[in-house]
This record gives sequence, structure tokens and C-alpha cells, in this order.
Amino acid sequence: LTNNGTFTNNGGTVEITGNATLSGAVVFNDLIIQSSGQLQLPAQVELTGDLISNGVLQSNNSLVRFSGVSVQEVGGTEATVFDDIA
Repeated sequence: LTNNGTFTNNGGTVEITGNATLSGAVVFNDLIIQSSGQLQLPAQVELTGDLISNGVLQSNNSLVRFSGVSVQEVGGTEATVFDDIA
């Protein structure tokens, strides 16, 4: 999966099971990175739901904005390292 434009997930869950590279404007509701998945984030990402990382999350100096209206979970079997959080 490669995205070079705008990606907006309208309320569902995005599941990464392979290699994915994103650029441009990205908004996720719930995001799950499976153990077989690897996700390279763009410069800015908005997350309105939960983030579950069982695979590889490469933040690449990204700004990750948590904008949910209720408590959001960050979990999974792999450590999640953020460069910048808002």
C-alpha cells in the first residue's frame, strides 16, 4: 500500500498486514498493525481511535495527533515509539 494523496478513514478499522508507506494527509479511526505488517508514517497523522501495534511502526519524525472524543488506547505486542505527539 502506498498513498501519496489524502487518506481518510471514516470510522472503520484499518489493518496493516504487509508493507505500507503513507504520505500526504492521513486520518485513521482505529489502526491495527499485524505482526506481519510494517507501516511508515507520513509527516502528520491524525488518530481518532485506538492504535494497536503488533508489527513495525516507523514514525519517521512524524507528528501523531490523538483527537478522539473518548480515551484512546495505544497497545499491542511491540513497543510504540513516537517522535512528536499532540
